[in-house]
Amino acid sequence: VFGVYFMQTYIGVFYHVLLHRDFVSLHQVLVQRLIVSL
Repeated sequence: VFGVYFMQTYIGVFYHVLLHRDFVSLHQVLVQRLIVSL
């Protein structure tokens, strides 16, 4: 049971990190496009 809980927590953290990384890269792209449009 502890192993399953640990795996769920690890997957959840890993998934959150991927989302955060994608969000940061997306934000950088939006900022770059905004600067270019200005």
